[in-house]
Amino acid sequence: MGQVRRLLTALVLTLLVLVAAALVADRVMLARAEARVVDQLDAYLDVSGRPEVTIAGFPFLTQLLAGELGRVDATAPAAGSEGVELRDVEAQARRVTLEEPARVGELEVRGTLDESALQRLVDDQSELDLTLVARADGVVAATEVLGLEVALTVDPVVVGESLRLEVRTVTLGGVEVGAAELAPLLGEDQLTVDLVVPDLPLGLRLASVAAQDGGVRLTLTGSDVVLSER
Repeated sequence: MGQVRRLLTALVLTLLVLVAAALVADRVMLARAEARVVDQLDAYLDVSGRPEVTIAGFPFLTQLLAGELGRVDATAPAAGSEGVELRDVEAQARRVTLEEPARVGELEVRGTLDESALQRLVDDQSELDLTLVARADGVVAATEVLGLEVALTVDPVVVGESLRLEVRTVTLGGVEVGAAELAPLLGEDQLTVDLVVPDLPLGLRLASVAAQDGGVRLTLTGSDVVLSER
């Protein structure tokens, strides 16, 4: 009995060592893969600062053998393309294939277009002389008409491929007037400004936008995205 007990003990210990070794190998391979993704991100986006990458799912080795990662999360201080830079970037990629060229089944990227970048878009694409201040409850666009200061509170929305600024209220001389009251007088087209966010990376599309203090938060999405180098 003593010999059998020793054999069983040795067998259990061996199995535990093998399991521990497999777990260590899985974590080591995962860490290497995450580091590789970090190093390669600049091939697809202009990333500022050191991004952080997390490959979800356990064990990792089974995903590696299958040639597809279920979900990859990434964050970066800033990222963009030639057209625009987004700050505080968060990305989630699902169904990422590992063969070249890599493909992403679903990709969602969220980032902040800061106030100065939004101001440049308005200056470049609109004839209106507006000074923007972004707040959580909307974007205030200040201008001057016949020597009088006018404040427009506008809501950013996505319309088709455009980022639209829709006037919600107009304040003149301390009197606030709603856009619905002005539309019959001015026409609805005079109460909107359509902006094109240029050169979105990886063929992503503008999906949603929300005002926040200091800028607007954009959500970009894409399906069957090919990760081709710039």
